[in-house]
Amino acid sequence: MVENDSSFYFDHRGCRVQDQLSGQVVAIGPKVGYLFPLQSFSIPRSVSLGYSFITSTSHLWHKKLEHPNSFILKHLVKSGYLNNIHEFSSYLAFDCASCKLGKSKSLSFPMQESWASACFEIIHTDVWGVSHVLSHAQSRYFVTFIDDYSRFTWVYFLHSKANMFSIFQTFVALVETQFSTKIKILRFDSGGEYMSHDFQSFLQQKDIISQRSCPYTPQQNGVAEHKN
Repeated sequence: MVENDSSFYFDHRGCRVQDQLSGQVVAIGPKVGYLFPLQSFSIPRSVSLGYSFITSTSHLWHKKLEHPNSFILKHLVKSGYLNNIHEFSSYLAFDCASCKLGKSKSLSFPMQESWASACFEIIHTDVWGVSHVLSHAQSRYFVTFIDDYSRFTWVYFLHSKANMFSIFQTFVALVETQFSTKIKILRFDSGGEYMSHDFQSFLQQKDIISQRSCPYTPQQNGVAEHKN
């Protein structure tokens, strides 16, 4: 129950918890897979009295017991396992920063609205794959190019992500030849196929501004993710 005051023994049959002060076994649990669940256990009164010399605040007990809620601590107090009952009289008003961080939720991402005033000002792109089912052309990936203004979408199939750079060059040539304009901004995630030296050099050569989303934040590349 207290850090460094209990010994844990594991074998192929289960787990045994032994009190270091008295030498008594206070808990026994079976082995289930890679876990050792302790369904129920009781601490003899003589063992719990061995911890009476330890002075601890409610905050310290809260951390030692791996941040339980107030109901669990109250149950331990009423059972006489934690001794200093008066220290928990104001536990309901207990303030734990770790619990707040552990239970906190991320703020919602703002809705993405199109602010481009003409076609090809912003192009959203993303590579999808790998697919477990091959296409008729033996492709496992595809890449999308989505115009922010019109939401018109071009889809190219890829045998591997290594083909991404040549496909993008083909798409840029298509825009410049067939639409007589240039791509101004390319918005993508931080995938390796977009971060290669050749790809970034080509963007600089074509004066295309790259807008990258933060790692592990697909919400910032929502247009392409929703299209997938």
